[in-house]
Amino acid sequence: MMVRFTFLFLSIFSLSVEVSFAQKDSTIYYLNNSAKPVSTRDSAELYAVIYPPPGNTDSKLSMVIGYFLNGKKMYSTASLTNSFPIKPQGPFIYYFPNGNKHTVRNFENGQPAGDAFEYYPNGNFYTRTSYIKLSSGKIEVKLLDCKDSTGKVLAENGNGYWIIYNNNFTAPKEQGWVANGFQDSLWTMIIDNKEIKAVYKGGKIAPRFNSAGGQIYTSVEQTPEFPGGPEGFSRFLSNNIVYPNAAKASSVSGRVIVTFVVEKDGSLSDITVARGIGGGCDEEALRVMKICPRWKPGIQNGNPVRVKYAVPINFTLN
Repeated sequence: MMVRFTFLFLSIFSLSVEVSFAQKDSTIYYLNNSAKPVSTRDSAELYAVIYPPPGNTDSKLSMVIGYFLNGKKMYSTASLTNSFPIKPQGPFIYYFPNGNKHTVRNFENGQPAGDAFEYYPNGNFYTRTSYIKLSSGKIEVKLLDCKDSTGKVLAENGNGYWIIYNNNFTAPKEQGWVANGFQDSLWTMIIDNKEIKAVYKGGKIAPRFNSAGGQIYTSVEQTPEFPGGPEGFSRFLSNNIVYPNAAKASSVSGRVIVTFVVEKDGSLSDITVARGIGGGCDEEALRVMKICPRWKPGIQNGNPVRVKYAVPINFTLN
């Protein structure tokens, strides 16, 4: 899920299609938008051209270039084969329709390897991930660096906040925290236009059951709510937050993310800071949440249930 265009790449690699010859030494493959073969250019959404290794060199690598129908380059790579299915070797570069680079990924013997870089349509850096081959032969993907479209750092060296956008970069489809290169703590996903929350640990969805209190939900029919709703919660924070002197002296400001479990009776447990800003603000956020009144519990199948929840607490210097 973490790499948006993997399906397109792998689908192209595995095709076996009829070909027509554009020139003596190249072969054209016509494809639809799902990288499935079509018989004519008129029914194609894109096309790929394979150029065999030059005859005057010892290279065994063919050049593969994919194009949008308007003739602009979609991707380029070298291949250890000169026909589909291709076996990428070296850099695989994918482009936006505006000509800017979208993704730069390296392949070894047809498998992704090493660092991969993604970019926003405006050309700015987006993410850096790393593909690591394990002793079992499986490929492990680590999330390293992430920035927003203006260049603001969200995650660095595997720690921070991560946003995964839809294909046209108009809205996030997944977002949440990363720790040591893996999804961690609370993540929000949009699936079939519905918001789903999940708690991760080490890149895997954390167990939602413990012997002390039973199953913990991350998505329910009726979400927990502070008495008085969001406005009531804002008033509670305004009336109880004390801006730490250390934070004032150091001009520390920002957003502290606190996670907790809303129990069946509305009380809060397992209150922790998922993302802090220092200067005493993290401790103050915990203090206030620990004196928080009972919430309206989450409801599933008509019954109150335990729900993992997260709230942002802003510290702003006027």
